[in-house]
Amino acid sequence: MKVGIIGAMEEEVNILRNQMQTRKKTYAFGSEVDSGLLSGVDIVLLKSGIGKVLAALGSTLLINLYQADIVINTGSAGGLTPKLKIGDIVIASEVHYHDVDVTAHGYQPGQVPHCPIAFKADHNLITIAESCIHQLNFSSVRGVIVTGDTFIQGNEPLKRIRYSFPKAIAVDMEAAAIGHVCYQCNVPFIVIRAISDFSNRTSAINFDSFLKTAAQKSSLVVTNMLTCLI
Repeated sequence: MKVGIIGAMEEEVNILRNQMQTRKKTYAFGSEVDSGLLSGVDIVLLKSGIGKVLAALGSTLLINLYQADIVINTGSAGGLTPKLKIGDIVIASEVHYHDVDVTAHGYQPGQVPHCPIAFKADHNLITIAESCIHQLNFSSVRGVIVTGDTFIQGNEPLKRIRYSFPKAIAVDMEAAAIGHVCYQCNVPFIVIRAISDFSNRTSAINFDSFLKTAAQKSSLVVTNMLTCLI
């Protein structure tokens, strides 16, 4: 089995990259890709860049060019619920776009025409991840993660997201695009993020301050999860 791991930013992938054995670096359509072993598992680690288009491109490369059997999305996210604090882990039960609106034609908020309302993460992968999180004694919440090409900061965008997606626990800029590609390709996926900010007026400051902490925790969950896939 080959595991594809995708993160948007250098901080979100370099911890995993530095732990890989027999690492081989390549580049594909602007994405930086490392192949090798991590925790005894054959992996392909891809740094996609930020946003939905690059995340979709990176996911497609992992599946089509590098033959990944499952896809793990790692990194950081903005919290949307008071249940969370900085550094907590969020596991996506499903992912939605928060910046897609075709409701005028009868679709649900966030629903792309002729696609499901949400893209559901693989239940077995979620179970494995939550077991690893418990063993690490980390705090975590499972729920809806919403995605858009905007860094959410301030009350107005927060109100809009909470109105349209009242069950959302976190927001990011890649997860739904990754889930969308995996759905189209019939490849199981999971999204594992650590909270770096709370999508409010100070979210940019908090993100810069806590990105490293979030990346360390999400990377540790991924590393431990891989040992359960052998």
